[in-house]
Amino acid sequence: MKEQINSGFCFRHEVRESPGKGLGVFALEAIPRGEIVWRFIPGLFQVYDESAFRSLIERMTDEEAVYVFTHSFGFKDLPECVIRVRDDGALINHSADANLETCFEIPMQMKPDVSSPGYLREVGQALCEDRFALISSRSIAAGEEFTSNYSADLCEPPFFVRLYKEYGVVEDYLE
Repeated sequence: MKEQINSGFCFRHEVRESPGKGLGVFALEAIPRGEIVWRFIPGLFQVYDESAFRSLIERMTDEEAVYVFTHSFGFKDLPECVIRVRDDGALINHSADANLETCFEIPMQMKPDVSSPGYLREVGQALCEDRFALISSRSIAAGEEFTSNYSADLCEPPFFVRLYKEYGVVEDYLE
């Protein structure tokens, strides 16, 4: 059991085994509906375009690459890149009946320009807006696992889907 406060989480939490899912993140206190539970923090995530992501996974074992694939994601508002979270937020498991959702209703302050040479830096700045934070979609009890409905909130760019197939990665938990 590991308790961590210095991360993107806004509430006390712990990482421990989640039945049938490996590790998961659990609330250590009750959280009301509509609260920001987790947000992107500079230095605790990395943004990759296709070239940078290919370069990253080419140096890895198959097992390491599969882990990075299954712990990286994209957003429809941030095309042509994937994000890898480097804190306990990467361990939030999927559920069709999730208690967290992405806070998309907040307007984007800055829309990154995919043709800009500074696109990945712009994406990094945009991610730190609360628009991409995870909020509680209902009250969460102390001891409850944090979950997100990946299929509702995330959208990988075409290059990521191609690489998934190329590396033979299967994520059947979304079905």
